[in-house]
Amino acid sequence: MLRIIITFLSVIIIQTSFAQISYEQQQQIDAVFAEWNRTDSPGGALAIVQDGQIIYKKGYGMADLEHGVPISPQTVFYAGSVSKQFVAMCILLLQEQGKISLDDDVRKHIPELPDYGKTITIRHMVHHVSGLRDYLSLWGLSGRDYLDHVPKQAVLDMIFRQQELNFEPGTQYAYSNSGYFLLAEIIGRVSGKSLRQFADEHIFQPLGMSHSFFNDDTYQIVPNRAFSYQRGDQGIFTSLLMRFDQVGSGGLYTTVEDLYKWDQNFYNNQLGKTQQSLIDTMLSEGTFNNGQPCGYAFAIRPDTYRGLPNYGHTGSLAGYRAYYVRFPAQRFSVILLGNVAQFAPTGKAEAIADILLADQLAAPAPNTDDATPETPVTLPGFTAQEMQELPGTYYSDELDAYYYITLKDQQLHIQAGYDRAIPLNDFVKSGFYDVTFLRTGKRKAVSGMALRAGLIKNVQFEKVD
Repeated sequence: MLRIIITFLSVIIIQTSFAQISYEQQQQIDAVFAEWNRTDSPGGALAIVQDGQIIYKKGYGMADLEHGVPISPQTVFYAGSVSKQFVAMCILLLQEQGKISLDDDVRKHIPELPDYGKTITIRHMVHHVSGLRDYLSLWGLSGRDYLDHVPKQAVLDMIFRQQELNFEPGTQYAYSNSGYFLLAEIIGRVSGKSLRQFADEHIFQPLGMSHSFFNDDTYQIVPNRAFSYQRGDQGIFTSLLMRFDQVGSGGLYTTVEDLYKWDQNFYNNQLGKTQQSLIDTMLSEGTFNNGQPCGYAFAIRPDTYRGLPNYGHTGSLAGYRAYYVRFPAQRFSVILLGNVAQFAPTGKAEAIADILLADQLAAPAPNTDDATPETPVTLPGFTAQEMQELPGTYYSDELDAYYYITLKDQQLHIQAGYDRAIPLNDFVKSGFYDVTFLRTGKRKAVSGMALRAGLIKNVQFEKVD
């Protein structure tokens, strides 16, 4: 009899939790995750929030394929750059305490940062308009793997070695993990506590986020953790191990249920002096020096989906994928955490909005993906003389890394550290990379090269042989 009563109560609880969505809508939502809803696949966890309640939550796929552990709403995931909004809140709490100002020169708190002749403020770093080169990109350019353990001091040294900025602070937007890494460093130096300690004391404990923390110790055991995977050839899943434990740019481990508690704090702030003005500041979009908006608030992106304003942010590293989006006027949010590189949470969140906000959404915009043909990339050829002069060893003090230019089969090849050598033309074909060789002296001998990679400009190399 007791078992029957417990089962009956469980059914009532489930029906109450999901009362605001129909059985048909639940099926439509589950269909969005059909690809991952298997016992031989990783997947993700979902929480849908409406009017202050989780109206649907579910796990799809497996948290640990080796031991057959399924994903549930209580599974702990690495949240990637969703972490940044918690760092931004820590910064605002320190400002509220009178310990920093958003307009402080970063060098006031981190004097080791080079003086680039232009002031970089804390506010610049919050809104990604600082011009600081992204340290994860720099680490990859140096031939190192950031999925392995990366010492904190090595990251600081990499940032401090950069001899120039991508642009004058406040004039452009360029997403930079370096900025948020340094924000975490400021939090530690000003508060006397690590980001992990400060966030736990001032955010996670007050909000009851008992399964959330900044993991600054790669050797720590994390109960209920989802492990990281990627799908390879023939659909076979492989483990994508990650020992990265730097915090600020990322580092948050959390659950969809804990993020629901964070979500609700936007409507009724419980942090700091408990003023709603703190939330208003979090949602305020940054501006360039000319007063124009930069498109990024305090680690939250203001956006619009099919006519409905929203605030969201994605996250990714290794096989982890995250997306948290909130439609404030509808008091509606979608929280997604995944553990496979191909999970694509943004499209899934939009599909859920299509289902549950169908009567409020504008018509979808026409698909124009195929309207503009691709422009072929024309690469400059190298003369016979250049093919003899350019090979050699190049060293970048900014990256603390060696690149090797070699001649093989009448083609110039480039190799970063111990990475595989590839044809130089292939290296720059996508347009993501560009290499300029430098000449000096009367004989115009090759003295070095400058490398561009995405938004990282003008990384200098000296030819050392």
